[in-house]
Amino acid sequence: MKDIFLHSVLQYHHSQVLGEVLNVGVLLIFPTQKRLAFLYPEYLFRLKTAYPHLPERVIRTYFKGINRRVEQLNQQPEIFANFINANYAIQFIASELLPEDSSALQFGKVNTALLYTEDLEKIEKQYHHTYLSLYEPYQEVEKKDDAFLLKQYKDGLFRRSESVQRLFDEKRIQNDFVINVTEEEVFKFDLAWQNGSTNLVTPLSFDLQRKESIIRKATFQFGKFTLLEEIALQNNYQFDVLVGKPRKSELFKYYDKALDILQRPKRVAIIEEEGIDRYSAKTLQALFFHA
Repeated sequence: MKDIFLHSVLQYHHSQVLGEVLNVGVLLIFPTQKRLAFLYPEYLFRLKTAYPHLPERVIRTYFKGINRRVEQLNQQPEIFANFINANYAIQFIASELLPEDSSALQFGKVNTALLYTEDLEKIEKQYHHTYLSLYEPYQEVEKKDDAFLLKQYKDGLFRRSESVQRLFDEKRIQNDFVINVTEEEVFKFDLAWQNGSTNLVTPLSFDLQRKESIIRKATFQFGKFTLLEEIALQNNYQFDVLVGKPRKSELFKYYDKALDILQRPKRVAIIEEEGIDRYSAKTLQALFFHA
């Protein structure tokens, strides 16, 4: 017979009348391994945001009390001999950890599961993620938007030469290059540089959340480049597009579709994110060679 373990979720009943219940902890019982584990969130900020009058101090006191008792019980291996069914576990929780009463904190139903790994720490981490990841603070991740890609390019320029500012002063590199098609149709490019042709730099991040957003953004730029195609041929413009890949692997195929859309108009060059630094070097090489 395979080993089992039991678990019960600690719930905060904000309103018994409205039935508002939030999971705030998990008790894991490993009878064969003679171990209890009580998991609870370190941060309660999101709970406080939802319920400003939450008795945070009281809840934290319960957390500490339950955790302390669990540590004590783990020093008593004899108690695990009777964990043969969920009913006994319910009685054990009520007598040793938290009595069943009308208070806001209550352990829920005791569930039984097969022990799918001997790595108890792995099980604890998985249950913590399943029930308590909501409370983890947001991780600040650098946003890879259009501005991020343009900054990468500019940083590559200034890192390589002290003379880059002079190129801007001489207008050989220009910020906010404008093409006036008509009075109503005005197109601005973040940066332009010249070495015989005028290279119009457009950062285009596809680090988006939805496939529709990726295709929509690519299609909009396709329309812009197609409209300017004849003007580009007449004025020797080149559209250099700095593109950023989505982080989500499930969106990679839509990113590939976006690249295909962007390359259909004439005089469009795609520079993917890993090639931006090389493109910075190429820009300076071309500008200084033609100085």
